[in-house]
Amino acid sequence: MGDAGPWEVGKLLGLPLDSKLVVVAAETCGLAEESLIGVERLLAERGIVSAWRLTSTTQAGVVAMRDEQSTAGLEILRAAATARTGVSPPYVSLTETPRALHLARTAVAEIPAGKAEVRVFSTSPLAALIAHDPDEGRRLAQQVLGAVVDLPPEDRDALLDTLDAFLHHGGSADRAARVLHCHPNTVRYRLNRIRELTGRSLNEPLALAELATAAQAVRLNAGRS
Repeated sequence: MGDAGPWEVGKLLGLPLDSKLVVVAAETCGLAEESLIGVERLLAERGIVSAWRLTSTTQAGVVAMRDEQSTAGLEILRAAATARTGVSPPYVSLTETPRALHLARTAVAEIPAGKAEVRVFSTSPLAALIAHDPDEGRRLAQQVLGAVVDLPPEDRDALLDTLDAFLHHGGSADRAARVLHCHPNTVRYRLNRIRELTGRSLNEPLALAELATAAQAVRLNAGRS
């Protein structure tokens, strides 16, 4: 495609320029064997335009979807997937495609080996920042949450799930408890354990930022371990 810019490349690929883009990356089932069989046709039947490339290890595509098509697009991907498949957050410029491909591959790495699942990478800029430098993410996770991560699996998972619920539900113990199906006092007890183990209080903005970033890093690294 020579020196064509993103707009010209988009026209050549037939991508509608008024849509948002996502990159889909799927492991191949065998050497250069599609794991999303017929996906381009299946998407096209729902009016969703895509362009795909198959290598020895990955089937990857750029998919253009309007907001109202995103649910149908994901349903098609989930029905077609026969291997681990990652989807990037939406983006608007083709120049962002290499970054989106990296995030889609990161989503693949979070899925347990051998499991045919479609996972969408988080839209959080924090998650993308950590994914850009996974080594620094691992260092951060160990420095901030190492004492939690080193607990026996049952205790570790309970504390990390509680921290995640607390962070994603407005910092409310009551709302986190409803999501976790436990008593709010259980949530408060677990959060206090996190404070004791990490030396960081959820009431202090800087400490909360460090805990949130480290928790995201732990989640991203879990699939790679």
